[in-house]
Amino acid sequence: PDGLIKKDTGELIAIELELSIKTKQRLEVIFDFYSSHADVSEVRYYVGDKYVEAAIKKKIDEYGLGRVSVTLCD
Repeated sequence: PDGLIKKDTGELIAIELELSIKTKQRLEVIFDFYSSHADVSEVRYYVGDKYVEAAIKKKIDEYGLGRVSVTLCD
């Protein structure tokens, strides 16, 4: 992740800043990581354009990771 927030409860929130589209393989590595790390309770993606947003949303759906969110920043 680009950053980690540790809440008072001990929960970890991963912050991902994506300004450009990553390859399919790179996204799979990232999502495999989050799939296998239940200690990260939430993943927040902040993206710079709608194409990156669409790619991340597609991976969220493919992996069924409800704890991953994506926000488009203008």
